[in-house]
Amino acid sequence: MFRSALLVCTILTATNTHAEGQYKTFGAGVKSCGDFVKSKGSMRNLYVQWILGFLTAMDVRDVVASGKDSAMPLEASVNAYELWMDNYCKGHALESVANAAINLYFEVKKK
Repeated sequence: MFRSALLVCTILTATNTHAEGQYKTFGAGVKSCGDFVKSKGSMRNLYVQWILGFLTAMDVRDVVASGKDSAMPLEASVNAYELWMDNYCKGHALESVANAAINLYFEVKKK
């Protein structure tokens, strides 16, 4: 089941818009927040892994661009990120998981 879900999500792609402009999204990020909230088990894990990879990529991008060490807090946990996404997505069911993850990233960077 997990392999099937992974295969389906890895071939999904979409163009999304955020305040900073248009970007391409691949994998689980194309799905809606409503789908994220309803997900359970291996499908939820797939979303969480996509979100963690996204946060990692954004952090690497910032480090490479600035030449400075990561500003991501060390004390944050996977459960805290998942809870934030769950709460955010409950109020933004039609928004993409990618846009929600962008908002999570900016929220984490504020701390």
